[in-house]
Amino acid sequence: MKDFFISYNREDRKWAEWVARHLEEAGYRTIIQAWDFTGNWVLQMNEAMRETPRTIAVLSSSYVKARYTQSEWANAFRLDPTGEKGLLIPVRVRPVELDGVLAQLVYLDLVGLDEATAVELLLKRVRGERGKPSTKPALPSSTSESVRATREASPAPKPVYPAFDEDTKRMIHARELLVRWRSLYSGQQDALRIAAEKARRWNRSLPMQFDDDVATVVDLASRVARDFRSLPVRELEFARTHGLMVHETVFWGQALDSVDVTHTSYGPGRIDEHKRVDEEMRAAGIPVDALPGAYAFEMVARVLESAVGLAQFRLDALPRGFIEDVGPGPSDDLGTYRSLLVAVVDDDAGVQLMSMDGRPEKLGTFGARKSTPLPQCAQQNTDSS
Repeated sequence: MKDFFISYNREDRKWAEWVARHLEEAGYRTIIQAWDFTGNWVLQMNEAMRETPRTIAVLSSSYVKARYTQSEWANAFRLDPTGEKGLLIPVRVRPVELDGVLAQLVYLDLVGLDEATAVELLLKRVRGERGKPSTKPALPSSTSESVRATREASPAPKPVYPAFDEDTKRMIHARELLVRWRSLYSGQQDALRIAAEKARRWNRSLPMQFDDDVATVVDLASRVARDFRSLPVRELEFARTHGLMVHETVFWGQALDSVDVTHTSYGPGRIDEHKRVDEEMRAAGIPVDALPGAYAFEMVARVLESAVGLAQFRLDALPRGFIEDVGPGPSDDLGTYRSLLVAVVDDDAGVQLMSMDGRPEKLGTFGARKSTPLPQCAQQNTDSS
């Protein structure tokens, strides 16, 4: 008889193995498909659910959409509908909106946690203990105390932690997409910028006639919109927080759809037709409307400006994952220094501990993600130093 059956979707295998590993290190016995199943999968799944009194459901969007996982957690729910026995323990490992019965269950949320905290809360949940943290929480408004408490309680993340692996893969994929975009528009940034400036100018003051200049800008925006869709650009939306200048309507698709419509009506090949219609309207004394409209030019400008922003985005602006702490520094006794500061230096992925006594001196490096420096602050000590 085993203690836990680990129910998961194949997309979350690493998370399931992470859960199983820490449970077994704590003395529990688990059954997990990745390690224990051979032969007839259906029969072994049925036997596993019969042999294990408790089930851990590894929750993610992939899990709730999967067809076969429903019967796995539903069986445990049937045996303990009130949750008093703790036979079903939902563990959320990725952001997901739950509905139906799953939405009524109190799940253990590991999203965004460091590994030490995740392990602690997992073991407390399976033991039926309170989820009270083992470390004394700092005053929420005190950023420095909160950071110090977190660092003291949590060791450096291990590479086996699934969140680290997922983050690394996302960064690698993002770099591939950015390099691909640059290859598509190598040497064309000036043309994109000029076209974007024209579209922005026409958005403010509409052109009074349809000509080759308008058609060329619209045609370029249409090509960019097509390439945005093939990228796919939505997978880079997270990079906006790191300075990627791509308009949100490009990520969501509205600007791309608008450009497609504009191109159909006003792209190359339609100039002669529009000129003929304009001449007929003028001959009849009918005012000629500006073509296309201001909203269409706004969307054309957004797409072209986003193309420039993506082409100019620096690859090193993306987080480069975790680094190990480097230390100790020249002196273990920081009290020997009159000045201390933390700083991000150039493109270094770490946060430097430095002293400004005399010339700048690097004392050590904190393990950290590369981040954009925030506005600086200083404090005068009681002795006026």
